[in-house]
Amino acid sequence: MKRAVLILLALASFALSGLALSGPALSGSASAETRQIALQGALPDLAELVVRGENAGTTPAVLVLRVDDRPGPTYADRANVERLIPPGAFTVRLRLALLATSGGRPLEMAALRRAIAHAPDGGLRFTDIAIEGAPALPPGVHGWSFAPAGAAPMAGMASVAPDDPGLAGNAPRHVRRPGEDPILARGMNGVTRFTAPLPPGRWTITLWTEDPGEWETLPAVLEQRIRVNGRDVVLWRRSQEDWIAQRYLAGRDAPEGTAPWKALGAGRGGRVDTEVTLAPGEALVVELAGHPRAATHLSALLAEGGTAGRTALEALREARFAETWPVLAPPPVARSPALAIAAPAPRLAAPGSLLALRFTVTGPQEMPVRAVLDWEGQTLPTRLLWGQWRWRRPAPETAGLVLSPAHLRADLAALTLPEGLPRQIVALVTVPPEALPGEHRLRLRVNDALAEATVTVLPVLRPEPAPRVGVFLDVAPHLAPEAARAQAACDVATLRGLGFTLIAPPLATPQDAAGRAALVADLRAAVPGPGEPLIAYTPLRRLEADHGARDAARLLRQAIAAISAAGLAQPIWVAADEPSANGGAARVQALALALREAGSEVLLAGHLNDPADAALLPLLHLVTVNPRFGADAADIARLRAAGVRPLLYNMPSLRLAAGFFLWRSGAEGLLQWHARMPTADPFDPTDGREGDVQFLWPTPGVCAPADLDADLLALAEGQEDLRWLAWLDSAPGAEAAALRARLWREVPPTWRAAAALPPERLPLWQDAMTELARRLR
Repeated sequence: MKRAVLILLALASFALSGLALSGPALSGSASAETRQIALQGALPDLAELVVRGENAGTTPAVLVLRVDDRPGPTYADRANVERLIPPGAFTVRLRLALLATSGGRPLEMAALRRAIAHAPDGGLRFTDIAIEGAPALPPGVHGWSFAPAGAAPMAGMASVAPDDPGLAGNAPRHVRRPGEDPILARGMNGVTRFTAPLPPGRWTITLWTEDPGEWETLPAVLEQRIRVNGRDVVLWRRSQEDWIAQRYLAGRDAPEGTAPWKALGAGRGGRVDTEVTLAPGEALVVELAGHPRAATHLSALLAEGGTAGRTALEALREARFAETWPVLAPPPVARSPALAIAAPAPRLAAPGSLLALRFTVTGPQEMPVRAVLDWEGQTLPTRLLWGQWRWRRPAPETAGLVLSPAHLRADLAALTLPEGLPRQIVALVTVPPEALPGEHRLRLRVNDALAEATVTVLPVLRPEPAPRVGVFLDVAPHLAPEAARAQAACDVATLRGLGFTLIAPPLATPQDAAGRAALVADLRAAVPGPGEPLIAYTPLRRLEADHGARDAARLLRQAIAAISAAGLAQPIWVAADEPSANGGAARVQALALALREAGSEVLLAGHLNDPADAALLPLLHLVTVNPRFGADAADIARLRAAGVRPLLYNMPSLRLAAGFFLWRSGAEGLLQWHARMPTADPFDPTDGREGDVQFLWPTPGVCAPADLDADLLALAEGQEDLRWLAWLDSAPGAEAAALRARLWREVPPTWRAAAALPPERLPLWQDAMTELARRLR
């Protein structure tokens, strides 16, 4: 599933909820600012489009950049780049040779016509739009870029092609990695030897050797040897567990509140520094070996008499990082003369409730702290989590950063008070069904500071809501298969423990008898609840991609027989995953036809995010839809009329979507992406085409106490709203009927209107229901 639909997330908090970020680049308000520059004629080496200006507003604004290489191009046939610009002065820079159209075609450099900068909401003013060459290496520095021609980070660096006579390797090839790092975004895999002539003398050698990975894969380099002129400068071997501890989890304990470049960018790249003395006639020889292929990755190589070139390249990386990843909102500042705790407001709850009680701790300076929790009277099951400050994108596709405490860690032994920042401590309270009514007091002590919170359990029995809420879940990508399966079982238990009743679990692909047995085991481990639609997200689509429609239908039939023989319920098989986004509608139709011809009576599902996807509705039993397809109450009613079960998926504003809007829309449930889908390094939001999406953060070991993301608690709080709405729907009396009618009026039936509501409205609506329950008890 493409995570691009999540671009809608969180932009509302930056006052951009009504702004379209795709389509024609020159639409906008009457106050929109537009500048353009002709591109015909000779261009400088490594030409870059540079736009400078200022955002004089108080919130980030959108900048749309367009480059044409033919007259009158459509949106798909030109380069379109969108950036979110924070308040203040800005510089945005694009290397022209690396641009492609929205349809995926590389621009023809010899045919470039014009570049346009556009501020659709009028929030930006441009001071300059120009074409500039890339900065040059300092004099006397020899440099090689293992990127395609036109992608070298600095002028004066030679571009090394896979067939370069000085290169040897295992089918070496250029690779494109996400992000805009001028060195790491492009490199070459499979380099085993590189030879280059240099004058005799002593040389400082710098290599950038890390393959930063893509999608959910950060290459697990377990063995590596790097030799420079016969001397080992890197030589090590490690286990998968060592790699997890040393590399995959390295960012987990990064210092809080440091600048983004220092926290995220400076340590990346696998830089290797060494020195070599060359005799007359002796060439520079660099050799790489190891396992897996990423151990033989090179992005750039410098040879110099000092360190001016290395300094210049690292300064370029830092400058481009600052341009590409602006800070979109200032970090909070919090200090108090002495350690102090702000307690949450008193809460009303019912048996079966899940409450997130948020305490805020401040103090005069950074210090170690110890948090202790106890209850007065009856103890309610409680987990303490603390919010680690991290840089993250406010929405997965937003090119900008905010400092957020959304990583909620379970390891209280690591708790400290950060310098100049508040520390959030969350008490996640489960009210058991058998909990006694009455007032329960929770005390949180942090060192010598003490705060109390009150939970009043009401004698209220709430029916289970008909709509289900849950998430997609896959195996943890950094673990070996056996450990990953064990972790997945623990992940299911964690999600069930938070009350989620709809989980699309990780499932094996039934390619053969072993795959069918693994699929049966996965279905048994998923433990679906009564009436829960168990959605098989990947197996059928992987079969079709690997074998074609007819063989996929045959293999699925065998899988269905194995599932029946095991006495398990058949899942609903996803056949369509945003088909209009990748031209897959015809393949879905062919697959459905092959299944019918094979006599497979299966239930098919589709994830739809384009109105054109509606053509597939006659083939599907269940659909998940989002605002791009149409998620309003009227859209849900039309889907029901078409005979399909409608659910929402990948919605922004998670608490709203999982609670009041799900109730108002009439959808059958909400399924949200994703419990475990980090991009490459899970602690670096800048190394992917999109930010990391992970409701469950990676932790040391297997099945350790789970670190949660605050977005997962937002989903859980929406589900709690949904439980109170189920109570309200069944509550007798005029007062309950009046409140229900009021909420039905106040919760908009369209997503656009609902998303424009202030987030503070949601807890007030829940309070109205719990106060009514208190009065009616």
